[in-house]
Amino acid sequence: MGIHWGLTQFVVFFSWIFFRLPNLNNASLAISHLFGHNADVQFAQKVYVDLSGMTRAQLTMQLFAIVGLMGVAYATQRGLKLQLSWPIKMLLLPLCAFLAWVLAPEMASPFIYFDF
Repeated sequence: MGIHWGLTQFVVFFSWIFFRLPNLNNASLAISHLFGHNADVQFAQKVYVDLSGMTRAQLTMQLFAIVGLMGVAYATQRGLKLQLSWPIKMLLLPLCAFLAWVLAPEMASPFIYFDF
């Protein structure tokens, strides 16, 4: 199962290059720069720290909180054989939508499907 999942992820991520870039010259340039280059520290700073408006410590805490909540969800569903009831799920759905709205960056790039 792991190899199939990894292969699927690779194909999807690789095909996004051709989906997003306007022509084959730009796509081939992007592919040639994928391998053999060092990571860009400024890119991580811009994407994860500057655009989110959070400090590195806040982002780290958020990441650990997400991993912890995933562990709790797994233990609840699999280990303890408990499931959330539909009313609780229906209460959590608007809460998740609200959190997505609140945590969304203010200056987000336009939705890519508007190009079509």
